[in-house]
Amino acid sequence: MSKNVEVQIQELECQLQQLKAAQIAELQEKLRDARKVVRDLEQEIENLSGRPVSPKRKRISSAEVRDRIQSVLKKAKDGLSQKEISERSEVNYQTTALFLRNNAKDFRTTGKFKSKRYFWK
Repeated sequence: MSKNVEVQIQELECQLQQLKAAQIAELQEKLRDARKVVRDLEQEIENLSGRPVSPKRKRISSAEVRDRIQSVLKKAKDGLSQKEISERSEVNYQTTALFLRNNAKDFRTTGKFKSKRYFWK
């Protein structure tokens, strides 16, 4: 009798897994539909107002951040502040500050605080 109960338990667990998978698939489909409705509404608002509803920022890779900052610093003989690096490289200021902090070994610096200048080694 215990073998029969174990087989039934396994069958019920299998059915439960199938039901959960079906429920997940159904929820994912609802989510896709909801996102499509939101996109359509945003497009309609954009068409009526003439400006984008939520412009998405474009992410740049860490390799691209490194290349941009490196090229800007190589051109600057007198060094640059964090703000100047950010403006010239067109990289977000916080991203620039984080990159400079995490890669301090790649730079030579002079000054302190706001007067700190960065030079490429």
